[in-house]
Parts: sequence; C-alpha cells; structure tokens
Amino acid sequence: MIKNIKNSFDIIIKNSAVMQPIILFILFFLFFNMFMGMNVLYNPNLGIIFLILSVLLFSAFISGWLYMIKFAIDSYKTFDKNDPEYAIKIGKYNIDTLKKFFIGVGEYFIPAIIVVVLSVFISNLLIYGGMKLLHINNLDFLIKSMSAQSAQDLPQFSLRQTAFFMYIAVVTLGFLTLFWLPEIFYKTKNSIFALFKSIGFLFKHFLTAVILYAFLVFIFFAFQIISVFTMFNQILVLIMFILLLYLITYSIILIFMTYKNILAKKEIDDISAKDVFIKSDEEKNNDL
Repeated sequence: MIKNIKNSFDIIIKNSAVMQPIILFILFFLFFNMFMGMNVLYNPNLGIIFLILSVLLFSAFISGWLYMIKFAIDSYKTFDKNDPEYAIKIGKYNIDTLKKFFIGVGEYFIPAIIVVVLSVFISNLLIYGGMKLLHINNLDFLIKSMSAQSAQDLPQFSLRQTAFFMYIAVVTLGFLTLFWLPEIFYKTKNSIFALFKSIGFLFKHFLTAVILYAFLVFIFFAFQIISVFTMFNQILVLIMFILLLYLITYSIILIFMTYKNILAKKEIDDISAKDVFIKSDEEKNNDL
C-alpha cells in the first residue's frame, strides 16, 4: 500500500496531463451551468434538457479522463532524473496520456452514462429510504426548513437524524463502490455486471480495501479541517479548490493503481501455481 501511495503521488507530479481534463471540465461546466441556468429561469421546460446535457457532458468527461488515468498508470515507470533524455521522456509520457482522452470517450461513453445514471438512482433511493426509515416526510421537512426564521427554528431532531444517516450512507456507498470504476476499465464494460463483480472483488481483498478507504477518508477529512481556516480568504479558497482537484485526481489514481496491482499479483500467483502443478505432473509422469 505504501508503494501504491508513493507511486500515485509520483504520477500526479510527473504527468500533469491527468489534471488538464478535470480543470478544463470544471471551467467549461461553470460557464455551461451559468448559460443554461439563466435560460431555465425564463423557460422551465428547458430543465429536462439541461439535466440530460449535464449527464452526457459528465459521462463524456469521466470516460475520457479515467481512460487517461488508466493509461498513465499502465505506462508508469520510474524515470531517472540523471537521464539526458529525462525531459523528453516525461514530455512524451504526458502527450501520450493526453491522446487517450478521446479514445476513452469512444470506448467507455456508454458505460459511463450507465454509471452516472445508476449512481444518481442509488443515491436518491438511499435518501428516500433513509427518510422513510426515520419517518421523515421530506415535503414537510422542506416546508419547515424554508419557513424557519433562524437556525433555532429548524426541525433540529429531523435535521440531525437526516445528516447522520446521509453521512453513514455516503461512507457505506463509497466503500462498496470503491473498485467499481477500475472494474469497468480493467475487466468489463458492462457497468451493472461490473458493480456486482467489484463488490465481490472488494470482499475478497477486504483488508486492503479497508486500509485504502481509511487512508482516503483521512486525507479528505484533513483537507476539510484545513479548509475551515482558509474559507475567509478568497485567494486561499481558490488555492484550496485547486488542491481539492489534485486530491480527487490523486485518490482515483491510487484506487486504480491498487486495483491493478492486486490483479497483477493474482496473475503472478496463478502462473506460479500453474507452474507448480505442471512440474508436479511431470514428476509423477517421470516416476511412472
């Protein structure tokens, strides 16, 4: 795990190409959101079009971006800084990674759409189920929240229950789907089948998954704590936002790399076991 953490950090430092799509997408989506948002205000019927376009845009982004990340991991090696061609090799590593974006969109666009739609559906199902479980009427809760004059007037008990449930639901869902995306990009493009396969994979390597997830929760929690002290300075807020994008990218690289290395180890173990079986079979034949 320590090696995966170190190598993932090395990739994000040496391969700046993996950061370009997420930064450009955020900027593009902000302008898109502003433009469509104004039009939706004047014409509410455009709301469904805005939703569909948002899903399509995000699906195109993650399909190309994650394929780039996969390529960056598969092509990663320790570059020697003393090598006279070090800068050329790093540059080629970045350019080759960038070239994979549109290839990824072509190959994984449909699986990405299914992932996005399923994620929204499952999230809303959890919210609805949680509110029903806690006997919270979401319409009444919304009305009371909107009519509250101050924080003291909010339905505090329901609010605390909902917040706690949402936290547990998000943490649990995040853990169960930890290897969902790597499963799609490394094994099968069937997003639904990949979801169940990834859960099975997770429980087969439960300890590794727990350590990985605990590390990710820790670094995001630490980031949130630091963000509290920078929220009143606009420059620091911008810096923290950029760091957040790096942190998200690093986390995905680490998840993909951990998944890939588990697969690689399994393949090596299978080959070793097969060699032992063949040798054992040959020895039996020789004895005969």
